[in-house]
Amino acid sequence: MKIAFVGKGGSGKTTLTGLFALHATRNDQTVVAVDADINMNLPGALGVSVQHAQFIATPHNAARIYEYLRGSNNRIETTKKFVNTTPPGTGSNIWNIDSNASTPLDSMAVEFGGGRGKLMMVGSYETDHIASGCYHGQLGVLENVLSHTRTGVDSWLVADMVAGTDAFAGTLHAQFDAVFVVVEPTPEGVGVARHYRELAEAANVGRTVNIVGNKIEDGQDLRYLEKEIGVALLGTLPRLAGIKQHRQHGLSLADMQSTDIIALMQRIDARARDCAIAEDDRLGLLYNLHRARLEKPWVKNTYGDLSGQIDPDFSFARAS
Repeated sequence: MKIAFVGKGGSGKTTLTGLFALHATRNDQTVVAVDADINMNLPGALGVSVQHAQFIATPHNAARIYEYLRGSNNRIETTKKFVNTTPPGTGSNIWNIDSNASTPLDSMAVEFGGGRGKLMMVGSYETDHIASGCYHGQLGVLENVLSHTRTGVDSWLVADMVAGTDAFAGTLHAQFDAVFVVVEPTPEGVGVARHYRELAEAANVGRTVNIVGNKIEDGQDLRYLEKEIGVALLGTLPRLAGIKQHRQHGLSLADMQSTDIIALMQRIDARARDCAIAEDDRLGLLYNLHRARLEKPWVKNTYGDLSGQIDPDFSFARAS
């Protein structure tokens, strides 16, 4: 399954991402965790560190990734013809996270959870990006990785996403089986959750969206969220002082266990399985997003006609 945690900055989405990734590794499941937040706080939550040289969006690593994903797919003339919506086709290399094969993507990850998990970092702004860089360009590398990745019944790609509704700037909103919007009982948190749900419905991915309440202190907080959001919450977590104290001391979330945490992680697991769709079934939506991107004048002027990148004969079921 491919799942993502989103929400307003400070809502606790990184905490929930880390807790779930560690929960899955404790249950002997394979996990690839991806920190796609510009603030890059997931390594600390998982108790590891990632070197700058491993960030997937650095120019060197992005070039390696595009070369690997392209494989022998002759519908992509050159790796410079990758845009964020470029889909896989016959000859593309598909990253199977259940495989023991060594790929360029595996070399950019660090292990956590006793070796059951791998963490990948998109990266953040560089000093030479000041006043000239855009994080969407770096997220484009992740979009290509996601569209060329296969997961299994007991394997997970778990993403800590950018804050707010930035996932709708590209294809990220359509790349996951389930999205968990983490919301605090505040007007600002509720506003982000409402907006995300509205955009998801408009993008035909409303079924993937689930609301998780965080930092709930009493019944009033719970009633506030249920009333203001207008849909049932998948689950909640109380305000956990232990998490803050762990992070203040530079400790990971690995030993953070409580009945509340375990129950919520089990609900997230079950809901993701209920929402899961085959990668082949997701292709149609990704193809439509690719066609829409190709209509942008700047894409035509920069890359030419990329409509031939869509391969009607491609199937994940037959891909290597």
